[in-house]
Amino acid sequence: MTVNIRSVLSGQRLSIPIEYEADFCEYDFYGVKPFPNPVSVKGSVDSSSGVVMLELSICAVAQTRCASCGKGISVPMDVPVRLMVVNSIPENAEEDELILCENGELELDDTVNEALTLAMDLRPLCTPDCKGVCFGCGADLNREPCRCAPRINPELEKLKDLF
Repeated sequence: MTVNIRSVLSGQRLSIPIEYEADFCEYDFYGVKPFPNPVSVKGSVDSSSGVVMLELSICAVAQTRCASCGKGISVPMDVPVRLMVVNSIPENAEEDELILCENGELELDDTVNEALTLAMDLRPLCTPDCKGVCFGCGADLNREPCRCAPRINPELEKLKDLF
């Protein structure tokens, strides 16, 4: 989405509200498309003492899989974004705190995409104490015990005859 902020830059307005739903159903995060439903973006562009700031709240529900057991899970996300609006990026500036305004307009889709990517959990879990899946028998250790036969270390196998 492109937002025209010329009225804030010229001083005619102090604030412009922003509210829209972004379609990220084709967004790919390591082979998963976590946003089948629209992503809600709300915020504003505000001018105060000659400084123009973009503030957004990005709300979404990521549909993904538990990294431990593979169960499908829904992960609610509320991602805050606060960036200073600039006409050009200074040489020594922290670019992650700035958004470039070209021709009095802000392009928000890349900013929302970047914020969602940084907020995504690389190892989401269905519960904090998820036990996962046994690599040997495939049992979901949250629901059933491992069915694998006990393994004996071959180097220590001779010790069992001593006891």
